[in-house]
Amino acid sequence: MTTADQTSVLPTSRKVLCFVYGVIAVAALIATWSQNVAYGVKYVWLYIAGAFVTAISVVFPLFLIARELRMGTSDAPRLSATDTILLAVVAAATAVWTVWIDVG
Repeated sequence: MTTADQTSVLPTSRKVLCFVYGVIAVAALIATWSQNVAYGVKYVWLYIAGAFVTAISVVFPLFLIARELRMGTSDAPRLSATDTILLAVVAAATAVWTVWIDVG
């Protein structure tokens, strides 16, 4: 089965999850790159070294998308309501903190 075939048979919940992972990857790219630009180019070598650290925040959600597509329609473990709520709280706090640092 090709990736295109797997995508068409994915449940809607998995498609939504892949979309959320994509949004996280884009947000991580914007949040980390805005910090790189904010501090100029005096120490260029630090950007190169920092790329190894910040790139994981972008690549990890992309890995999760690939994982979801590969898993296809197989049963996935379900999160409890408590886990879902706590993950949402952590995600919201992280988003607020990132915006606060970028804007402030």
